[in-house]
Amino acid sequence: MESCSERIPEIAKITIGKQENPTWREYHRHRLNAEYFGILEELYQTRRQPSFYNEDFWKAKHEDNEWINQPASLEQDWEKEHQKQVMQEYEERTALKVQETGIWIFPSGYGSASPDGIIMDPQNDGLNIGCILIKCPLEVRDMRPIKPVLALQDVDYLDGQSHMITTHPFYHEVQGCLVGTEAKWCDFIVWSPNFLIIQRILPDNIWRNETLMHINSMFNIYFLRKEDQSIFDYRRNTDMAEVNLSQVFHDPSRAKAKTLRTLIYCIACHIARWIWRMRLGEEHMKYWPEACAEKWDEGKKLICERCLVNNFIYLWKDQNRKVKVLPEEILQITENKWQIPNEFLDLAAVRVKKLWLKNGISSEPCMCRKW
Repeated sequence: MESCSERIPEIAKITIGKQENPTWREYHRHRLNAEYFGILEELYQTRRQPSFYNEDFWKAKHEDNEWINQPASLEQDWEKEHQKQVMQEYEERTALKVQETGIWIFPSGYGSASPDGIIMDPQNDGLNIGCILIKCPLEVRDMRPIKPVLALQDVDYLDGQSHMITTHPFYHEVQGCLVGTEAKWCDFIVWSPNFLIIQRILPDNIWRNETLMHINSMFNIYFLRKEDQSIFDYRRNTDMAEVNLSQVFHDPSRAKAKTLRTLIYCIACHIARWIWRMRLGEEHMKYWPEACAEKWDEGKKLICERCLVNNFIYLWKDQNRKVKVLPEEILQITENKWQIPNEFLDLAAVRVKKLWLKNGISSEPCMCRKW
């Protein structure tokens, strides 16, 4: 199985296009993008709870938990319209070749960054030497100043010398791009039809060692979902005894039958998410029942026991909130190692064909972020 570090460049290639690419939206889901790092760092520094009126925070949380294609702002439309032109002017100015790129996921899994382009090492095609981030402030698009620095005095993320203000969210976004791409520098580009300013920003070791820890801490508090939090509460180890699930449910009572249905549903959902993930790379996606039949055997091999058990525990507890003491069959499942019996997989194979997008099939298949 490929390691996370091997998958990161591959995912960056298949997610080119950002919001317009469905694959980008899938990998963006349930992760904190670098553009929101500044919001969490501000919360950490002010030691404040996010208020109802903190629109930036709630927008970040909403997009992290479930991607919703919000209408682009006027400035985002302006940047998108002129992005290729900016890249061309940048290449002429610097003699560097820019490649389009998609989402770069942090090895830890929770964070991601989407720079506007990367610059590869001409001597080593697999090594990033730099990345770029483009901003096209609307307030200066019609200005024709003698010096660009005069036009940029009112841009809130630049100081009087047209340098990035290190407390601004854009600075955190740049540092996030550097961490995600592992590039040696990031060229921050400010463009208007009348001028182009480039500031080269280097990795900030203090930011990596301190600020990133702050952001990680705030993410765990405000963004990490309950089903993801469970991975820190449950661990399988080699000392566990192995239990036969067929014997646990051989004579099911009414409660056991309900528990078994929940387990079968979790198995079906878990494998279905892998099937959905495998379909994303296909040029012509098959109908869901056909895809399930064709990719079922491959999906079974990708089962992550830890993720499956965590999802089952979360769902069972949600269905049985009044139950204070876990019944024996739940303890058998959660406190022992086990293999899924073939008869359970047969039931799950029937169940999975009835699932669809509204049942959470497009969620991350592996909650422990092991892809």
